[in-house]
Amino acid sequence: MDSTQNTPKLGKNGLLKPLNTVRSLWDRTLGEYGYLLFATVIPMVLFYLIYLIGKQLYPFGDGTVLVLDLNGQYVSFYEGLYDILHGEADLLYSFSRNLGGEFLGIYDYYVASPFAMLLALLPQRFMLEGLLLLFLLKAGLCGLFMGIYLHKHSAGEPNRLAVVVFSVMYAMSSYCVVQQHNSMWIDAVLWLPMLCLGIESLIKYGRFRLYVFALAITIHSNFYIGYMAVIFTLAYCFYWYFAHNQNNENNPLGEKAHFIKSVARVAAWSVLAVGIAALAILSARYALTFGKDEFSNPNWAVTQKFDLFEFFYKFLPSSYDTVRPQGLPFVYCGVLTLITVPAFFMNKKFSLREKVAAAILILFFVASFATSSIDLIWHGFQKPNWLNYRYSFMLCFFLLVLGYRAFDQILYTSRQSLVGIVVGIGAYTVILQKFTDILVEEEEKMVIRPFATIWLTLGCLFAYFILVSLYGKVKERQKETVAMVLLLLVCVEVFLSGLSDLHQLDKDVTFSKYSRYNNMIDTLRPITDTVQEYDDGFYRMEKTYMRKTNDNFALKIKGLSCSTSTLNRDTIDFLRSMGYPSRSHWSSYNLGVTGNDAGTPVNDSLLGIKYLITNDDERAYYGEPIFTPEDYGYPEDYTPNGNYDVDLNEFALSFAYGVAEGWLTFDYNDYDNPYERLNAMVTVMLGETETVEVFKPAIQNGEPEVVNINVGTADGHHSYKIDDKTKAGILYYDYTVPEDTELYFFYPNRYLRQVKLAVNEKTGGANASYSSKGTFGGGESNCIVTLGESTTGNLYLKVEIDNDSNNLYVIPKDSYIYYIDMETFKDAFTRLGQTQFVIDSESTDSHIFGTVTTETERQLMFTSIPYDEGWNIYVDGEKVELYEANNALISFYVEGEGEHEIVMKYMPATIALGITVSVTCLIIFVLILIAYPFIKRVPVLRKLVMIEGEELPALATAEYRAEITEGDIGAPVSEPTSEELIEQAKAAKYGKVRPKAPEAAKKPTPKQPPQGQKPQGGGKGGKK
Repeated sequence: MDSTQNTPKLGKNGLLKPLNTVRSLWDRTLGEYGYLLFATVIPMVLFYLIYLIGKQLYPFGDGTVLVLDLNGQYVSFYEGLYDILHGEADLLYSFSRNLGGEFLGIYDYYVASPFAMLLALLPQRFMLEGLLLLFLLKAGLCGLFMGIYLHKHSAGEPNRLAVVVFSVMYAMSSYCVVQQHNSMWIDAVLWLPMLCLGIESLIKYGRFRLYVFALAITIHSNFYIGYMAVIFTLAYCFYWYFAHNQNNENNPLGEKAHFIKSVARVAAWSVLAVGIAALAILSARYALTFGKDEFSNPNWAVTQKFDLFEFFYKFLPSSYDTVRPQGLPFVYCGVLTLITVPAFFMNKKFSLREKVAAAILILFFVASFATSSIDLIWHGFQKPNWLNYRYSFMLCFFLLVLGYRAFDQILYTSRQSLVGIVVGIGAYTVILQKFTDILVEEEEKMVIRPFATIWLTLGCLFAYFILVSLYGKVKERQKETVAMVLLLLVCVEVFLSGLSDLHQLDKDVTFSKYSRYNNMIDTLRPITDTVQEYDDGFYRMEKTYMRKTNDNFALKIKGLSCSTSTLNRDTIDFLRSMGYPSRSHWSSYNLGVTGNDAGTPVNDSLLGIKYLITNDDERAYYGEPIFTPEDYGYPEDYTPNGNYDVDLNEFALSFAYGVAEGWLTFDYNDYDNPYERLNAMVTVMLGETETVEVFKPAIQNGEPEVVNINVGTADGHHSYKIDDKTKAGILYYDYTVPEDTELYFFYPNRYLRQVKLAVNEKTGGANASYSSKGTFGGGESNCIVTLGESTTGNLYLKVEIDNDSNNLYVIPKDSYIYYIDMETFKDAFTRLGQTQFVIDSESTDSHIFGTVTTETERQLMFTSIPYDEGWNIYVDGEKVELYEANNALISFYVEGEGEHEIVMKYMPATIALGITVSVTCLIIFVLILIAYPFIKRVPVLRKLVMIEGEELPALATAEYRAEITEGDIGAPVSEPTSEELIEQAKAAKYGKVRPKAPEAAKKPTPKQPPQGQKPQGGGKGGKK
C-alpha cells in the first residue's frame, strides 16, 4: 500500500473540482504550510466567540477577559509595562509597590512575554481590548506551531485536515481555555511544539538553532513555567531517543557513540539557552529571596492526591471543576483524542518499543499529578497557591501527538479495537453519571454535567466512530469530505466545552466588568494626572478607593499598596506593624471590602504619603482640599465613579530624613498595637527619653457588657467564648472621647479572629441602634479601623463575635480606641522635618539624587525605602554603608555638618551578572549563526554544529512491513458476486458452508517501502 494513500485527495472531476482548483492556487501562493493558516485562524475565531457569547464582551456587553489574578494583579502590571515601554516608568525598580521594590522580578514573573510588547502599540485606554487581542493571538499561535509539528510528523504527504483538527484541539484544550488569563503561562504552551522539534532535530542531525531559540524564549517568557519546560525537555529527550532507537530513525547519519554525543549536545546547547535567559532566571531568583522561598512550608510526605477514576473525568468535555486548591489537572483535549490515543497502542504501524516508551511517559505525567512529592518538584518545591498542575498542558501535547499519528495511520487499526475503545469510554461515561453523588463531593466544585459532559461525550464518541469507520471505507475523493465533517464536529465540540468551562470559571471566581475597570481608570487617572502636573516632585500618593491592590501601577503613583508573588515579606510585616492591612503576599492602604482606610496622619507622614485621594472629609487634619472634582477636566457627558478630593499632607516627610541614633536599635516587635508602636517610633526618632504621645487613648468606662459570652483568660489574653454557639456573642463598650476628633480602633492579639464593629454616640446596650464600621481581625482587616468623629463626647462600641468563630482573644488594655493629639503631632513632625533629603524632580525610581543639609557631624538618615542590597548610596561621591533598621528599611550615615549631595542607584549584583551572562551568551549564539556557513566548511569546527555523514537507508522494521488486513479500518470493501451471495445464503440456512471472503480482503496490497528504497527480503510485496 502506498505511503500516501492515507491522505485525502481531491478528485479531478465533479463537485470537488472547484475546491481542487482553490487548493492548487492556495499551494502556489502560500506554499507547503499555507493550509496552517486555518490551524491559526480557527482557534482565534472560536476563542473570540466563546468570550463574546459567554461573557458578552464589550462593546456588545459589559464583559471582559479579566478574572482571578489577571483582574487582581496582572492587568496593572501590563499597565506598568506600558509605561515602561513609553519611557514613563522604570524597569529595574518601582515605588508603586509596597513602599518600593525591584520590578524586574515582577516583569519576569508576569509580563516578560515578547507578545506583551504589542500592547504598547495601542492607546493605553484600550488595555482590555489589547489583552483580548493578545489572548487571541496566542491561541492562534498555539494552533500554528502545533500544526507545524504535526505537519513534520506525518507519514508521507501530510493529512492536512487532520493536522488542522488536532492543532485546533491543542489550542482549545481546557488548559488553554481556563488558564488563558494566566497569559504568561500560555507562551510555554505555544512554544512547546517548537521545543520538541528542536530536540528531535538536535538529536538526529545535531542542528541546534531551533532548540536553543525555543528553550531560551520559553524560559525568558516565564521563568516559572520555563523551569517546568526544562524538566519536560529532559523527559522528552530520553523518551524520543529510546522510542525511535531503531530503523536509524534517531541516528539517520550513523554517528558512532551517538547516545553519549546526543546527551553532550543537549547539555551544551541547553547551557547556552539557559545562559541567554540568565537575566530572567537570576532577576526572578533574586526577587524570590525577599520571602517567596519561605511563603509556604510544603509537606513532603508521599501521598496520592486523587482517585484515578475521578482523574479520567478531566479528559471529558466541560469537565471544569475548580481553580481552587482542590482542583484536578486540566487535561481535556478533545474526545477524538480518547479514541485515537488507545488506537495508537493498537496500531500495527508503530513498534512495540515506541508504544512502551510512550506509555512510560504518560504514566510519568499521571504519577506526577497523583503523587504529592513529585508534583511539588514540578512546582519549584512549593505548593501552588490555587491553579494546580500548571504543567498539565504538556500531557495534552503528547497525547495529541500520539492521537494524530494514530489517526494518520488509522487504516492499520482493527475495527474491533476501535469498537472496544468506544464502548469502554462510553461505559465509563455512563457509570460516571450513575454514581455522581457517590464519587464527587459538591463542596469541592467537581460536578458532573449531564448534557455538557455526559451527552456531549457520548454524542462525540458515536459521531467520531462513524466518521473514522467511513474514512476507511469511502473512496479517495470522498475521504476529504469525511475529514471536513470531522473538523466541523471537532470545532463544535471544543467550542461547547470551552463555553461551558468559561461559564463555570465565572461561577467559581467571577469575571470583572468592563465598566468597573474603566470607570476606575476614567475617574482616577485624571486626578493623578492633575496632581502630577501640579507637583512633579518625588513623593508618595495614596487613595481611599481601591478597585484592586495593584491600582497604583495603572495610575502611575508611588504608594504602598501591592499584591505580587514576588513579595517582600519584611516590608509587608513592617507595614502591618504600622497599622495598615498587610499580610501574606500583599499590602494595602485601605480595606477594599469596607472602604475603611487604615492610614492616619501619623503613619502616612512617617512614610511620606504627601497626597491623599479621598471622598472622606479630612479637613480636621489637612485643611481644605487642594483639588476637587471641578479641577480634573472630566468630559461634560461623563459622570465620575465618586466625588474625590485631593488632600495635601503638609507634614509628610521625604523618602529620607535625619533621626536620632536610637533608631538603629529600635525593635517594633516590642509593642503589641500600632498606637504604642508609632508613639515609640516618633520618640526614638526625636531622641526623646519621655514618650511622645502623638496617639492618646480614649477613656474606657469600666469593663464591657457581654451577651452570650463566657469571660476568662488564656495565654495573656482576655478570653471571650460564645456560650450558645447557635447565636453570636456581643460585647458592649462605653467610652468617653474628645469631641470632633477622629477615633481609631485596634484589638491587640496573637490569635486572629474576625469581629464586626458598630458604634452609637447617644446610647449603648442591647437596645440601641448602631452604625456599622465594618470588621476587624480575620484575614484582611487586622489593622487600624477608623470609627469616625464623635460630636457628643460619648461613644458606644458594639463588638460582635460571629458564631462560626466561637471565641475571641484580646490582650488586656485600658483602652482599644485612640485619637491623635494634633498639637503634639504638629510639633513632633515639624522637628522631624528639619533634616530632609530634598530629591531632584529628574530622579527616577532606580536613580534618586538630591541634597540634604545636616546640623551635626554625624547624622543618621532614616529612609522609608525597603532594605535591598541592590541599592548603592553615595554621599558627596563616596559610597556609604547601608544599615537595615527594624529588619525592613534602609538607614545610612552622613558625615559632616552642612549641605551634602546624595545619589542613590539601584543595581543588584545578581542583575548585573544576569545582564552580563545573557548578553554574552546571546552574542555567542548570534556569532555562531552568522559564522555558520564558515563553520560548516571547517572539518574541526563542523562537528560542533552538525552531525556528519550520509543518510542511511531505513530498515524494513515492523512499521514498513505493516499491511492492512481483513478487519482493519482500511480493509477494502467490495460488492459480493452472485456466487458469493449464494454461498452466504447456504451458510445462513445450513450452517455448513462458509461464505468466501472478498478477494481484495484475502490478498491485501502490500506496503511499499519509502521512495527510492529497495524492498527488503525479496518478492514484490517486500516479504520473504
